[in-house]
Amino acid sequence: MVIKNCKTCKKEIKTFPCLALRKKYCSKSCAGKFKKGKDNPFFGKHHTLATKLHLSIVRAGKQTKENHHNWKGGKPKCLDCGKRVSSYIAKRCITCNGKFFSGENGTFFGKHHTNELRKEMSEKMLKMPREISPRWIDGRSSTKEYKRFYSRRNKYLRKSAEGIHTLEEWENLKRLYGYMCLCCKRVEPEIKLTEDHIIPLSRGGSNFIENIQPLCHSCNSRKSIKTISYLPEQILFN
Repeated sequence: MVIKNCKTCKKEIKTFPCLALRKKYCSKSCAGKFKKGKDNPFFGKHHTLATKLHLSIVRAGKQTKENHHNWKGGKPKCLDCGKRVSSYIAKRCITCNGKFFSGENGTFFGKHHTNELRKEMSEKMLKMPREISPRWIDGRSSTKEYKRFYSRRNKYLRKSAEGIHTLEEWENLKRLYGYMCLCCKRVEPEIKLTEDHIIPLSRGGSNFIENIQPLCHSCNSRKSIKTISYLPEQILFN
């Protein structure tokens, strides 16, 4: 410890050697008292008469808008109604802008689909079954299980995990073990099976189906980031 004297009250200050150069006062009150005196950078300096006059005008509230030296006209006025707009870039207010672009100045003013095109579009929509749609995948895309599975897969991809597996592989794995949690031996629908990585992704595990085992939510959270395999031995060695 280093012992120094406070610049204001001359009391002894104990401080660390690394803070010895910066530590000058024992408290904030001593620092404030010291800077009010001759050590203050503005000690002995005064405002000029012009500055005092300027400050008095400002304090009286007379320097407003047009009288201010930085006044540049303010925000522009609307070209149609003459009101002040809310932006320095805008030319019209919100109401006048809507009226202006809804008329002849609108981008799609006077442009319409022909009757032939309308009939053609309606016939296509009626004739097109769901199976032809580019997003149709055997009706699975509309189920919650499908959406939940692929949202998890995208999360693993964002973690830069090695490998990938499909929803069909996951369903086959659950079917192989009879929709049973390999840890607590309970079966769906009593529990909800989740994908557990035998070697966690945080420890270099892959996202291939070989590294996946079906566990219920509670068993999965209890296992956490441990490397534990609940797979039967015959399947492990095969």
